[in-house]
Amino acid sequence: MSNDMSERIDLKNDTIFPAIPSDKQMEGYLFDLLSFLQQWGVLFAVIAAIVCLVIRYLFKIRKNPQLVRVWTFFAFGSVFIAVFFAILPYVIVRFI
Repeated sequence: MSNDMSERIDLKNDTIFPAIPSDKQMEGYLFDLLSFLQQWGVLFAVIAAIVCLVIRYLFKIRKNPQLVRVWTFFAFGSVFIAVFFAILPYVIVRFI
C-alpha cells in the first residue's frame, strides 16, 4: 500500500464534482437565461396588464373610482415591468 496521495485521490477523472464551466459556456448560459427572461417576462407582464385593464373596466362600470385607480396603477406597473424585461438583456450584454 502506497502513501502517495495521487493514487488515492484522482481529481482528473473525478465524476462526483462537475467541471468548472469555461467562459464561453458561462456566456452561453447567461444568454439563454436572458432570452428566457425576455421572452416569458414580457409575455406574462403584458398578459397581467391586459387582465388588470379588464378588471379596471369592470370596476369603472360599477362606479368604484378607488378600485379603478388601484387597478390602473397595477396595469401601468405591469407595463413598466414588461418594458424592463424587454430592455434588460440589452443593458446586461453591454457590460459583458
